[in-house]
Amino acid sequence: MFNNHCNCYSSKGTHGEAYKMSSLFTMSGTSPSGAHKQPWTFVVVWDPERKLEIQHIIENEERVNYEKRMSQKWLNDLKPMNTNWQKEYLSMAPCLIVVFKQAYGLLDDGTKTPHYYTDTSASIAVGITLVAIQVKLQNW
Repeated sequence: MFNNHCNCYSSKGTHGEAYKMSSLFTMSGTSPSGAHKQPWTFVVVWDPERKLEIQHIIENEERVNYEKRMSQKWLNDLKPMNTNWQKEYLSMAPCLIVVFKQAYGLLDDGTKTPHYYTDTSASIAVGITLVAIQVKLQNW
């Protein structure tokens, strides 16, 4: 199965792969971040029902993008990639890695503490994690 976001994957994942995947997120911890607050959370979703829920949420948002937000030029630029708002691969993949940006942290007493450069920091962590995935895929 091929799509725009990964080279390939097998729809037959095993939970033994879950252990292997945990080492991928060690690399994201080396990513630079504002005041080294690491304002991100990675969640690996294995449950088929949850993956399908995520697929529906993303497809609903993408449908709005394709029908209302994207200009005709943007849509034309996407045509060679043969992509659309439908994202069946999300429920077919053995797991999904969902990344959450943390706008703030919580101290022990419940007080909010700011995180800095959250978009940039989380994006760099995702990039490092994607590189780690590519390296691991070559060695699995």
